[in-house]
Amino acid sequence: MKMLGFARRSCIVGGRRIRPSLFESRSTLPVPAACLVANGARQILSDLLGAPVSLKLLEPVIPGEAGWSSIGADALVFAMRGAQSDAAIVLRAQDALALACAALGERAESLRGLSAIENELAGRIASALSSSLSPVCASRDPRQVNRAKSLEGYVTYFELILEEPVQARVGIALSREPQSQVAPGLKTGDLEEIGICLRVEIAHGFLPAASLALLRVGQSFKFDSALGDAARLVAGGAIVARGQCGTLGARRAFAVK
Repeated sequence: MKMLGFARRSCIVGGRRIRPSLFESRSTLPVPAACLVANGARQILSDLLGAPVSLKLLEPVIPGEAGWSSIGADALVFAMRGAQSDAAIVLRAQDALALACAALGERAESLRGLSAIENELAGRIASALSSSLSPVCASRDPRQVNRAKSLEGYVTYFELILEEPVQARVGIALSREPQSQVAPGLKTGDLEEIGICLRVEIAHGFLPAASLALLRVGQSFKFDSALGDAARLVAGGAIVARGQCGTLGARRAFAVK
């Protein structure tokens, strides 16, 4: 979705520093939905690694062509189908190695290629993590995870940054932005059958709570409203209108000003 934003760099115009306005593409994926994914992934990784996991969430973005090219370079991509959107778990080479080694109780000393066992283990970790993606893609079967060669066709991307017990990143890519739900609006006629309790305040005053407990029959206290002040029409504690109190025939009346 195109949204109004401001350039990161400012310029001097008329002696003032101004950041030009622009329209930029922003993801409409709700951050709370990404947080649900992060919480689920944190619990899954904690069970797999046998240790408490600390991670951070980077908010969803819409990468450009160069961004997708950088994200997918030398990365392992595990794709899955969903009712709302297709999703992919992206593990870059160094992150896949770090996770696989951590699952084996080891620590990667330097960047190297994955062994056959580590490669298979990275796939199983991704398959386990896929069950946390339901909030963003409504996956039909989280166990159906397949290797993909590229990230072509994906739109939205966010990352989970693991800090403990291993430093690594887990990328999440989605093929579709969430659809906006449009609800029918209310008309005045829809409210005709709803009953509302109204009350009219001719004058009002304020007393400490302790004073209310000491009030006795016949005792008087001061109203703060001055003579001639407008009365108030109140519904559920909210002032609906101000006006004057009077009579209309044999009935009391309130005239809205």
